[in-house]
Amino acid sequence: MGLMGKKYLKIGNAILGPVLFVWLSFAIYRQIEMQPDLKQSWQSIKSNLQGNNLWFFFLLLLGMCVNVFLDAARWRFLVKKMEVINWPNAFKAVLTGHAVGISTINHLGDPLAKAAYLEDGNRIRGALMGFLGFISHLMVVSLLGILSLLYMRFFLHTNMPVINEIPHFVVDSIIYALTAGWLLFALFYFRVSGVVRWLEQIKWVRPYQYFLEKMESYTMLELNQLLYYSFARFAVMGLQFILAFYLFDVFIHPWYVFVLLAAMMFSLTLVPSMALADIGIRGKVSLYLFGLYSANSLGILSAVGIMWLVNVILPAVLGTVLILSIKITRQKKAT
Repeated sequence: MGLMGKKYLKIGNAILGPVLFVWLSFAIYRQIEMQPDLKQSWQSIKSNLQGNNLWFFFLLLLGMCVNVFLDAARWRFLVKKMEVINWPNAFKAVLTGHAVGISTINHLGDPLAKAAYLEDGNRIRGALMGFLGFISHLMVVSLLGILSLLYMRFFLHTNMPVINEIPHFVVDSIIYALTAGWLLFALFYFRVSGVVRWLEQIKWVRPYQYFLEKMESYTMLELNQLLYYSFARFAVMGLQFILAFYLFDVFIHPWYVFVLLAAMMFSLTLVPSMALADIGIRGKVSLYLFGLYSANSLGILSAVGIMWLVNVILPAVLGTVLILSIKITRQKKAT
C-alpha cells in the first residue's frame, strides 16, 4: 500500500468511529425519548428501585453480564476455525454488535459489527459465520415459541380469548405449518456444509467461495453446541423476567413466565423491527400474554421496560463508546 493509501486509511480510521458514535448516540436518545408511557414507567421503576429492592436490580445486571459472556463465548466458538480471539476482544465485539444491531432490522447488523474486531482478511468470513450464529438463535427461539404455542393450545386455551374465538382446526393448522417450516429450516441448518458446497457450484458464487469455505467444516456436534448457547441465554432471560416481575409486584408462576416469554420472543421475531423501536410492540405483546395472569398492567410494562433498559440499552451504550476504537484496517496478516 502506498503512502497516499495509508494516509487515507488513517483519515478513515479517525473519522469512522466518531461518526458512528454520534449517529448511534443520537439514535438511542431519540428512540428512548419517543417510547410510549415512558414517564409513567420510569416513575414506577424509580419508586421500586429503593432499599432492599436494589439487590434485584443488581441481579438483573448480573443476568445481563452472563448473557454478554455467553454471547462472547459463542462468538469465540464461531470464529475459532479461522482466528483465535481473546476474551477482551470478544466482549468488545459483542457490545459493539449490540450497538449497531439495535439500529438495524432484527439485529441483522450485529454480525457485521462483531466482525470489525477480526483481522482484515477474516472480516467478511467472520460476518458470514456470525450469521450462522444468528440463525442458530432463530432456531432456538422458533422451537421454544412453537412449543409454547402447543402448550397454550392444549393447556392454557381457556385463558386465551383469541384462541377460543378461532376454530381449533385453524389454530392447529397454523401450528402445524410453523412446525413444518421449522423442520425445513432445521434441515438446512444441520446440513449447512452441504448447502455451502451446493452454493459453491453456482457460477457467480464460485469466485467468492473463499468466504464460504470455513462454514463447510462445522460438524453436527458443533452446530448443536451453538444451539446450547442460545438455550442458556433464554434460561437466563427467563430468570431475569421472574426477578423483574417480582420487583414490580407482578406475581405469575415461574413456569408460565417461561412459556409466555417464549411466545413473546417468537412473536417478535415474526415482526421485522428495530430493537430500539420495538419496546412499544414488546409492551403490547407482553400486556396481552402476561396480562392473562396478572391485572398489574403498570407492573408488567415497568418490568418489560427495565428488561429493555438492562439487556438492550445498557449494552448498546457501552458498545457505542467502544465504536470509537473501531479501525477500518488493522494492517495484520489474515489467517
